Amino acid sequence: MENVNLARRYLRVPEASHYTGLSEATIRKWIFIKRLPSVRLGRAVLIPLEALEKMIEENYQPAEV
Repeated sequence: MENVNLARRYLRVPEASHYTGLSEATIRKWIFIKRLPSVRLGRAVLIPLEALEKMIEENYQPAEV
């Protein structure tokens, strides 16, 4: 049962793209330039959900109307 909780703490690139509304290319670029941390397991690239949420929180700017 512990593996289920662990799996929910990481997102694959397409899931992170959907979660943020950004393109997969942007997510991959940010991983490549080390702006977004990732974990590689074989060919799989996993992004810690906590790191993604932290990045969103730190860079949040309300829209100007």
